[in-house]
Amino acid sequence: MEKIKDYYELLHLESSDDSETIIDELSQLERTWKQREISNPEKASEMFVLIREAKEVFKTSDSKNVYDHALELSKAGPAPELIDNSRQKQFEDLKLEALKHWSSKRFDYAQKVIEKAEAYYDEKDDSNGDFYKIASAISQSNGDINRAIDYIDRALMQDPDNIDYMERKAFYYWELEEQSFNDSDYKTSEMYANKERAMLAKIVVESGKQVNTESKINALDRLANSWYFYPQRDINKAKSYANQVISLLQKNHPSDWNDFYNKTNSKTVLETIEEEKKTENEIIRTKSRGGCYIATAVYGSYDCPNVWVLRRFRDYYLAQNWFGRRFIEVYYTVSPTIVKLFGSKTWFNRFWRAVLDKKVVCLKSKGVSDKPYYDR
Repeated sequence: MEKIKDYYELLHLESSDDSETIIDELSQLERTWKQREISNPEKASEMFVLIREAKEVFKTSDSKNVYDHALELSKAGPAPELIDNSRQKQFEDLKLEALKHWSSKRFDYAQKVIEKAEAYYDEKDDSNGDFYKIASAISQSNGDINRAIDYIDRALMQDPDNIDYMERKAFYYWELEEQSFNDSDYKTSEMYANKERAMLAKIVVESGKQVNTESKINALDRLANSWYFYPQRDINKAKSYANQVISLLQKNHPSDWNDFYNKTNSKTVLETIEEEKKTENEIIRTKSRGGCYIATAVYGSYDCPNVWVLRRFRDYYLAQNWFGRRFIEVYYTVSPTIVKLFGSKTWFNRFWRAVLDKKVVCLKSKGVSDKPYYDR
């Protein structure tokens, strides 16, 4: 089996360090060799190449994990008793080849090779699901998230209590959730948001059993973010999860917990909740004053099918994310003045009627109802 470069040995790195620490060390090493470049240009040039390659390898925790696995396989070589086992040798060689392509960002090649390796797969060669973890990472890199989920499900069948696999699956659901939301497919986005939350809740339970506090904190932090900023938002749940993050950080990092807290989603969630409290009363006051807003002015009534569609969109979709809530706040601030100035103008009503009609048709095609609606 072909050997691959051991950047730990060549650059005197610690394999136990995380990817972020290694990247910092590589940056420091690069600065050191820049200072030595004048006195030893050939060696400096060689080191720059190695450092650049290593930075790609250790760019993320996933890429580091894949590289570590490939390095281990490369060093070990085929076990003597397996030399004649052509199936297993073919499987291991193809797996290593796929890892090399993946590490070099040749994702399409990696996908083709991992599919070939799967033909030689035998469960006894992979009792902990590691092969399917690799296949999952490769599929994700190719943008095929559904296939990535399929692979990580197979890995979980091999090792059902593996928190790393659960975290990957939750992240894949988040990616699909984001894609659906960006495509304005809000029902699908909501479905994936709930799948992500269910997986994160499972991680909280399992990490508690395994006394894996960092994974538990991370899962709680992501739950706080999800329940506050994504569909079906629940402010009480978001606050509860965020406060649990604070409690665990204070317990596990008593002297510097605030430094960790400043990097969390939970901090953003709790701060945003406080900010919204300051503007909520003003929005309520603006609503209670009545007034002619743009949609009402265009359609002539606050209670008509097209306005019901737009109000549902406001409450069930826009209000479920931070940017949407900012839009609502601005809308209720400026629209009364706009309508007061231009609401009686024919050009104003024609322009906005065309815009809103098109939006209503689009929303109804995505399942937003035009039945009578009472504001949330």
